[in-house]
Amino acid sequence: MTMPKLITLLCSLCFTLYFTQSSKKKELLAAEIMMEDGSTKTGFLKDFVQPIILGYGLMPGPISIEKKLNLDTKEFKLQKNKDSDYEILNIGNIKSIIIYDDPENEEEKMRYDKAKLKTVNSNYEIIDLNKTVMLPLLKGGKINLYGFFIGNTPEHVTSSSLFIPYLKKNDDEYAYIPLDINRINILNLGSIKGKYKKAFEEVTKDCPVFQKELEHYMNHLNDKKNRKELYTVKEEKRKDAQKTIKNKEMLEYILQKIETDFHLAQYTEIMNTYSNICP
Repeated sequence: MTMPKLITLLCSLCFTLYFTQSSKKKELLAAEIMMEDGSTKTGFLKDFVQPIILGYGLMPGPISIEKKLNLDTKEFKLQKNKDSDYEILNIGNIKSIIIYDDPENEEEKMRYDKAKLKTVNSNYEIIDLNKTVMLPLLKGGKINLYGFFIGNTPEHVTSSSLFIPYLKKNDDEYAYIPLDINRINILNLGSIKGKYKKAFEEVTKDCPVFQKELEHYMNHLNDKKNRKELYTVKEEKRKDAQKTIKNKEMLEYILQKIETDFHLAQYTEIMNTYSNICP
Protein backbone atom coordinates (compact mmCIF):
# COMPACT_ATOMS: atom_id res chain seq x y z
CA MET A 1 0.00 0.00 0.00
CA THR A 2 1.52 3.32 -1.10
CA MET A 3 1.63 6.28 1.28
CA PRO A 4 -1.20 8.20 -0.51
CA LYS A 5 -3.43 5.11 -0.40
CA LEU A 6 -2.50 4.50 3.23
CA ILE A 7 -3.42 8.08 4.11
CA THR A 8 -6.75 7.74 2.27
CA LEU A 9 -7.55 4.53 4.11
CA LEU A 10 -6.59 6.07 7.45
CA CYS A 11 -8.89 9.00 6.79
CA SER A 12 -11.80 6.70 5.99
CA LEU A 13 -11.11 4.71 9.15
CA CYS A 14 -10.79 7.72 11.41
CA PHE A 15 -14.03 9.31 10.22
CA THR A 16 -16.20 6.21 10.17
CA LEU A 17 -19.05 6.74 12.60
CA TYR A 18 -19.09 3.27 14.11
CA PHE A 19 -16.64 1.06 15.92
CA THR A 20 -17.22 -2.64 16.45
CA GLN A 21 -14.85 -4.87 18.34
CA SER A 22 -14.58 -8.28 16.74
CA SER A 23 -13.13 -10.82 19.08
CA LYS A 24 -13.81 -14.39 20.00
CA LYS A 25 -14.28 -15.56 23.52
CA LYS A 26 -14.50 -19.18 24.62
CA GLU A 27 -15.16 -20.27 28.16
CA LEU A 28 -12.10 -22.55 28.17
CA LEU A 29 -9.12 -22.65 25.81
CA ALA A 30 -6.26 -25.16 25.92
CA ALA A 31 -3.13 -23.17 26.74
CA GLU A 32 0.54 -23.31 27.60
CA ILE A 33 1.93 -20.40 29.61
CA MET A 34 5.64 -19.60 29.84
CA MET A 35 6.44 -17.77 33.06
CA GLU A 36 9.16 -15.18 33.67
CA ASP A 37 10.92 -17.54 36.11
CA GLY A 38 11.43 -20.11 33.33
CA SER A 39 8.67 -22.49 34.40
CA THR A 40 5.75 -23.56 32.20
CA LYS A 41 2.12 -24.02 33.16
CA THR A 42 -0.41 -25.96 31.09
CA GLY A 43 -4.16 -26.25 31.32
CA PHE A 44 -7.15 -24.22 30.20
CA LEU A 45 -7.51 -20.45 30.19
CA LYS A 46 -10.93 -19.32 31.34
CA ASP A 47 -12.71 -16.48 29.51
CA PHE A 48 -9.67 -15.63 27.38
CA VAL A 49 -10.56 -13.14 24.64
CA GLN A 50 -8.68 -13.56 21.36
CA PRO A 51 -8.52 -10.34 19.32
CA ILE A 52 -9.39 -10.76 15.68
CA ILE A 53 -10.35 -8.37 12.89
CA LEU A 54 -12.17 -5.12 13.58
CA GLY A 55 -15.08 -4.05 11.41
CA TYR A 56 -16.78 -0.69 10.79
CA GLY A 57 -13.55 1.26 11.06
CA LEU A 58 -12.20 3.14 14.02
CA MET A 59 -13.72 5.88 16.12
CA PRO A 60 -11.08 8.08 17.77
CA GLY A 61 -11.50 8.35 21.52
CA PRO A 62 -9.88 8.09 24.95
CA ILE A 63 -9.82 4.28 24.95
CA SER A 64 -6.79 2.81 23.16
CA ILE A 65 -7.16 0.13 20.53
CA GLU A 66 -5.12 -2.24 22.72
CA LYS A 67 -7.72 -1.88 25.48
CA LYS A 68 -10.60 -2.32 23.04
CA LEU A 69 -9.03 -5.61 21.95
CA ASN A 70 -8.32 -6.73 25.54
CA LEU A 71 -4.58 -6.86 24.84
CA ASP A 72 -3.92 -5.06 28.13
CA THR A 73 -5.59 -7.72 30.32
CA LYS A 74 -3.71 -7.86 33.63
CA GLU A 75 -4.98 -11.14 35.11
CA PHE A 76 -5.51 -14.55 33.52
CA LYS A 77 -7.49 -17.46 34.95
CA LEU A 78 -5.84 -20.86 34.42
CA GLN A 79 -7.43 -24.23 35.24
CA LYS A 80 -5.32 -27.41 35.31
CA ASN A 81 -8.28 -29.30 33.84
CA LYS A 82 -11.81 -28.42 32.79
CA ASP A 83 -13.33 -29.34 36.14
CA SER A 84 -10.77 -27.81 38.52
CA ASP A 85 -10.74 -24.42 40.21
CA TYR A 86 -8.71 -21.71 38.51
CA GLU A 87 -5.64 -19.86 39.70
CA ILE A 88 -5.07 -16.23 38.80
CA LEU A 89 -1.84 -15.39 36.95
CA ASN A 90 -0.69 -11.78 36.81
CA ILE A 91 0.72 -10.42 33.55
CA GLY A 92 3.85 -9.34 35.42
CA ASN A 93 4.78 -13.00 35.95
CA ILE A 94 3.94 -14.15 32.42
CA LYS A 95 6.32 -14.16 29.45
CA SER A 96 4.24 -15.81 26.70
CA ILE A 97 0.91 -17.55 26.19
CA ILE A 98 0.24 -20.19 23.54
CA ILE A 99 -3.41 -20.89 22.72
CA TYR A 100 -4.29 -24.19 21.02
CA ASP A 101 -7.50 -23.94 18.99
CA ASP A 102 -7.31 -27.71 18.53
CA PRO A 103 -5.48 -29.52 21.39
CA GLU A 104 -5.00 -32.52 19.09
CA ASN A 105 -3.21 -30.43 16.47
CA GLU A 106 -0.23 -28.43 17.75
CA GLU A 107 0.03 -26.62 14.40
CA GLU A 108 -3.23 -24.79 15.09
CA LYS A 109 -1.96 -22.41 17.72
CA MET A 110 -1.56 -18.70 18.40
CA ARG A 111 1.22 -17.20 20.48
CA TYR A 112 1.00 -14.02 22.53
CA ASP A 113 4.15 -12.38 23.92
CA LYS A 114 4.29 -9.81 26.68
CA ALA A 115 5.69 -6.45 25.65
CA LYS A 116 5.99 -2.92 26.93
CA LEU A 117 4.99 -0.38 24.29
CA LYS A 118 6.83 2.56 22.78
CA THR A 119 5.56 4.71 19.94
CA VAL A 120 6.95 7.35 17.56
CA ASN A 121 5.54 10.88 17.69
CA SER A 122 5.31 13.38 14.82
CA ASN A 123 8.82 14.66 15.65
CA TYR A 124 10.19 11.11 15.28
CA GLU A 125 10.85 10.90 19.00
CA ILE A 126 10.43 7.63 20.88
CA ILE A 127 7.72 7.84 23.54
CA ASP A 128 7.34 5.27 26.32
CA LEU A 129 3.61 4.60 26.70
CA ASN A 130 4.04 2.98 30.12
CA LYS A 131 1.75 0.21 28.93
CA THR A 132 2.22 -3.58 29.07
CA VAL A 133 0.23 -5.83 26.73
CA MET A 134 0.09 -9.35 25.31
CA LEU A 135 0.65 -9.11 21.54
CA PRO A 136 -0.34 -11.77 18.96
CA LEU A 137 2.80 -13.01 17.18
CA LEU A 138 2.53 -13.24 13.39
CA LYS A 139 6.16 -13.82 12.42
CA GLY A 140 9.07 -14.73 14.68
CA GLY A 141 12.80 -14.18 14.17
CA LYS A 142 15.54 -11.82 15.36
CA ILE A 143 12.83 -9.22 14.91
CA ASN A 144 9.35 -10.35 15.89
CA LEU A 145 6.35 -8.98 14.02
CA TYR A 146 3.07 -8.69 15.88
CA GLY A 147 -0.21 -7.14 14.83
CA PHE A 148 -3.84 -7.28 13.73
CA PHE A 149 -6.11 -5.88 11.01
CA ILE A 150 -8.69 -3.13 10.76
CA GLY A 151 -11.30 -2.94 8.00
CA ASN A 152 -13.61 -0.01 7.25
CA THR A 153 -16.57 -2.38 6.80
CA PRO A 154 -17.10 -6.06 7.63
CA GLU A 155 -16.96 -6.88 3.91
CA HIS A 156 -13.55 -5.22 3.55
CA VAL A 157 -11.67 -6.86 6.40
CA THR A 158 -10.34 -9.48 3.99
CA SER A 159 -9.56 -7.08 1.14
CA SER A 160 -8.98 -3.37 1.88
CA SER A 161 -7.81 -3.89 5.43
CA LEU A 162 -5.16 -1.94 7.28
CA PHE A 163 -2.46 -3.87 9.13
CA ILE A 164 -1.37 -2.45 12.50
CA PRO A 165 2.19 -3.70 13.17
CA TYR A 166 4.32 -3.91 16.30
CA LEU A 167 8.08 -4.51 15.95
CA LYS A 168 10.12 -6.08 18.72
CA LYS A 169 13.61 -7.54 19.02
CA ASN A 170 13.33 -11.11 20.21
CA ASP A 171 15.37 -10.38 23.36
CA ASP A 172 13.96 -6.90 24.08
CA GLU A 173 11.10 -6.06 26.43
CA TYR A 174 9.83 -3.19 24.27
CA ALA A 175 7.73 -3.33 21.10
CA TYR A 176 7.61 -0.29 18.81
CA ILE A 177 4.46 0.94 17.06
CA PRO A 178 5.29 2.59 13.71
CA LEU A 179 1.61 3.10 12.86
CA ASP A 180 0.01 4.14 16.14
CA ILE A 181 -3.73 4.44 15.47
CA ASN A 182 -4.21 5.96 18.92
CA ARG A 183 -2.16 9.01 17.89
CA ILE A 184 -2.98 9.35 14.19
CA ASN A 185 -4.75 12.53 13.12
CA ILE A 186 -4.99 14.65 10.01
CA LEU A 187 -2.19 16.96 11.17
CA ASN A 188 0.49 14.25 11.30
CA LEU A 189 -0.54 11.70 8.67
CA GLY A 190 2.31 12.85 6.43
CA SER A 191 4.91 11.61 8.89
CA ILE A 192 3.94 7.94 8.60
CA LYS A 193 6.92 6.96 6.43
CA GLY A 194 9.31 8.65 8.86
CA LYS A 195 7.69 6.86 11.79
CA TYR A 196 8.24 3.49 10.14
CA LYS A 197 11.89 4.31 9.56
CA LYS A 198 12.36 5.43 13.17
CA ALA A 199 10.74 2.25 14.50
CA PHE A 200 13.04 0.10 12.36
CA GLU A 201 16.02 2.18 13.52
CA GLU A 202 15.18 1.33 17.12
CA VAL A 203 14.85 -2.42 16.63
CA THR A 204 18.00 -2.65 14.47
CA LYS A 205 20.26 -0.19 16.33
CA ASP A 206 22.58 -3.02 17.41
CA CYS A 207 23.73 -3.40 13.77
CA PRO A 208 25.51 -0.28 12.36
CA VAL A 209 26.06 -1.99 8.99
CA PHE A 210 22.33 -2.44 8.52
CA GLN A 211 21.59 1.06 9.82
CA LYS A 212 23.74 2.63 7.08
CA GLU A 213 21.52 1.05 4.42
CA LEU A 214 18.20 1.48 6.22
CA GLU A 215 17.00 4.28 3.93
CA HIS A 216 17.58 2.00 0.93
CA TYR A 217 15.65 -0.85 2.55
CA MET A 218 12.79 1.46 3.49
CA ASN A 219 12.56 2.78 -0.07
CA HIS A 220 12.39 -0.79 -1.32
CA LEU A 221 9.68 -1.55 1.22
CA ASN A 222 7.62 1.27 -0.32
CA ASP A 223 8.63 0.58 -3.94
CA LYS A 224 5.49 0.88 -6.09
CA LYS A 225 6.51 -1.84 -8.56
CA ASN A 226 7.31 -4.32 -5.81
CA ARG A 227 4.07 -3.61 -3.96
CA LYS A 228 2.04 -3.76 -7.17
CA GLU A 229 3.44 -7.22 -7.94
CA LEU A 230 2.58 -8.45 -4.44
CA TYR A 231 -0.89 -6.95 -4.72
CA THR A 232 -1.51 -8.57 -8.11
CA VAL A 233 -0.56 -11.99 -6.75
CA LYS A 234 -2.85 -11.43 -3.75
CA GLU A 235 -5.82 -10.48 -5.93
CA GLU A 236 -5.31 -13.52 -8.18
CA LYS A 237 -5.33 -15.79 -5.13
CA ARG A 238 -8.49 -14.10 -3.85
CA LYS A 239 -10.31 -14.60 -7.15
CA ASP A 240 -9.28 -18.26 -7.31
CA ALA A 241 -10.48 -18.84 -3.75
CA GLN A 242 -13.82 -17.14 -4.39
CA LYS A 243 -14.37 -19.29 -7.48
CA THR A 244 -13.44 -22.63 -5.95
CA ILE A 245 -14.39 -22.48 -2.25
CA LYS A 246 -18.11 -22.76 -1.54
CA ASN A 247 -18.05 -23.07 2.24
CA LYS A 248 -18.52 -19.55 3.66
CA GLU A 249 -16.45 -20.07 6.83
CA MET A 250 -13.61 -21.74 4.93
CA LEU A 251 -13.63 -18.98 2.32
CA GLU A 252 -13.42 -16.32 5.04
CA TYR A 253 -10.48 -18.18 6.62
CA ILE A 254 -8.62 -18.52 3.30
CA LEU A 255 -9.23 -14.90 2.31
CA GLN A 256 -7.89 -13.70 5.65
CA LYS A 257 -4.82 -15.92 5.28
CA ILE A 258 -4.20 -14.45 1.82
CA GLU A 259 -4.51 -10.93 3.27
CA THR A 260 -2.18 -11.80 6.15
CA ASP A 261 0.45 -13.29 3.84
CA PHE A 262 0.29 -10.17 1.66
CA HIS A 263 0.97 -7.81 4.55
CA LEU A 264 3.66 -10.00 6.12
CA ALA A 265 5.52 -10.26 2.81
CA GLN A 266 6.11 -6.52 2.90
CA TYR A 267 8.00 -6.88 6.18
CA THR A 268 9.62 -10.28 5.65
CA GLU A 269 12.27 -9.09 3.20
CA ILE A 270 13.61 -6.27 5.39
CA MET A 271 13.48 -8.50 8.49
CA ASN A 272 15.33 -11.31 6.70
CA THR A 273 17.91 -8.86 5.36
CA TYR A 274 18.61 -7.66 8.89
CA SER A 275 18.97 -11.26 10.14
CA ASN A 276 21.40 -12.12 7.32
CA ILE A 277 23.56 -9.01 7.77
CA CYS A 278 23.55 -9.21 11.57
CA PRO A 279 23.38 -12.93 12.47
